[in-house]
Amino acid sequence: MVNLPIVNVPSLQLNQPISKAITFFLEKHDVIMILDETNRFEGMIRVHDVVGKGISTTTLCKSIMRKDIPRLQIGELDDITPLEIGEMMIDGATRYIPVLNAQMRLKGAIKDLDLLYLLPKSNQIMQAPVKDAANWQITTISSIDSIGQAIAKIREYGFSKIPVLNNEGEIEGLINNRSLLRPYPERRSTAGDIGGDRDKDWHLLPLVDFIQDAIFVPENALLGEVLDEFVNKSTNMLILGKKGSYGILTPLDIIQFTLNQRKKTGFNVFVQQAPDNDIKDHTVRKGLSILKREEKWLGSNCNLHIRFKRNLSQSKRGQFSVSASTKLISDRGFTFNSEGTEFGAEKAVNTALDNLSRIISETKKKKLAKRDQSPSWRKLIDTE
Repeated sequence: MVNLPIVNVPSLQLNQPISKAITFFLEKHDVIMILDETNRFEGMIRVHDVVGKGISTTTLCKSIMRKDIPRLQIGELDDITPLEIGEMMIDGATRYIPVLNAQMRLKGAIKDLDLLYLLPKSNQIMQAPVKDAANWQITTISSIDSIGQAIAKIREYGFSKIPVLNNEGEIEGLINNRSLLRPYPERRSTAGDIGGDRDKDWHLLPLVDFIQDAIFVPENALLGEVLDEFVNKSTNMLILGKKGSYGILTPLDIIQFTLNQRKKTGFNVFVQQAPDNDIKDHTVRKGLSILKREEKWLGSNCNLHIRFKRNLSQSKRGQFSVSASTKLISDRGFTFNSEGTEFGAEKAVNTALDNLSRIISETKKKKLAKRDQSPSWRKLIDTE
């Protein structure tokens, strides 16, 4: 089981007006969860569900909420991997996965940015240049365009941010769809459209006053080096490239890249609560070596989960005892568990992985010793 971070998200009820959702959006929330009168989850509203849709501030939440949102129940978290949640986000085109209890009431949500830190940290992924994961087919807008033209782009593509080009064709910043909501609280009493046809004067305002700073990263920077940029700079979009060839990188782009790499290699090692990055890297390397060595028998798609835990017992030198537990899940239906407890994290994980390797070997010998194998097993034995 991976300890998935569940964040609190604001919620409204079906029959509340969209003006209340706008208040949350202006407070820099990305999504609003919509609940029925018994607080059961019904759907979700994002900023770009509001901007440019020609709706009134008195419109009810239920009329514009998105219902086809993938969701998880608390009980499902024990058996799902971060990659599977990432796949749900990609397939559902959402940055948030609602988490519900058994009564379908909202407990919180899993956010794409938090999920990044739980994805497999293999060298193949973390040492890949960001340009390999970036999206180079991007939509831009000119700094001399109007708010109305920006709204039209958001309406057409559903983006939360759009890069803005200056007269020289260089990116000078971003337009955030949330910034297009700023004038609305002052006009709630008029029930005016939110970016709709009755806001024609608003549509004609120049875009330049709403441009925000963009965060640039070198296109040859490594993915492992830029993860913290999303958190440190409070953004979900990084810009890379140069005039005439710009790309963007978002958490969902990294999740998609990781999923693509998984399809190529099929080996994933998840490490939790490692005391430092050196121990984590060592753990990933040794775990991958076991998977690769046993690929012919285990299959080419395996997830290995490793968790560290510091115990209360100490050695005479004051060193704490550390336990490392492993869980290996193979697409051929195998599940293996092992543990190791030593004074020192590296020793503990070495013991745990050595025990795992031994258990795999013993199980393989027992399986191969049987003469009444299924056809698939006979084929496996023949290739040994």
